[in-house]
Amino acid sequence: MFLTEYDEEKHIEMEREESWEEGRIEGREEGREEGRVEGILCTSNLLNYLWKNGRNEDADRAVRDINYMKELMEKYKDELSINL
Repeated sequence: MFLTEYDEEKHIEMEREESWEEGRIEGREEGREEGRVEGILCTSNLLNYLWKNGRNEDADRAVRDINYMKELMEKYKDELSINL
């Protein structure tokens, strides 16, 4: 029969590391969700801005071309209150 020595400090450190990793994963998931919501709001704001200003062709192109959408967001970020 073998008895192992219980190392309380090692046990606490292992629990701390596990908790930290769980918190990191949860934080990343929350950050991704916030990013998705922000992206949807930015896209919606841009498209509404374009439509209200008669820029229907630009709105149509932006929906089909992500790089063009990024270009328009950068160009109109002040009017749209977008933080890029």
